[in-house]
Amino acid sequence: MTVLGSGYVGLPTAALFADAGFHVTAVDIRAEVVKAINSGLTSINKPGLKELISRNVDAGRLRASLNSDENLNQADAVIISVQTPIYKNKTQNTNKLKTHPTQKNFTRTQKTPLPKHNTQQTIKKATQHAITESLSN
Repeated sequence: MTVLGSGYVGLPTAALFADAGFHVTAVDIRAEVVKAINSGLTSINKPGLKELISRNVDAGRLRASLNSDENLNQADAVIISVQTPIYKNKTQNTNKLKTHPTQKNFTRTQKTPLPKHNTQQTIKKATQHAITESLSN
């Protein structure tokens, strides 16, 4: 699985999927973010996130990369989590999507089996995290 964008939404999402047993690559355009994640660190100050990242990096289920092409070609699933701010007229600014390096077409070159997992448990964890995020803002 590949998660494009390693900010306040993308990184916790990647870490939760990794904790559920998926092998996840978090792709970001900022080299300092990629380096931090691969060291098991983050500058995002959310309860439990640093431990979640560290545990999954150490287990080999979570890694970060600057190379979106390579990771997209190998991904069974892709989650896009980049900024889409809202204009005053309530429409979305999708410039980050249009200019993101992943905008070109990709073809999966390899199919790997997904790990056995409890989908309901994964969704429950992700939902709990989202609620915690909402309440803390």
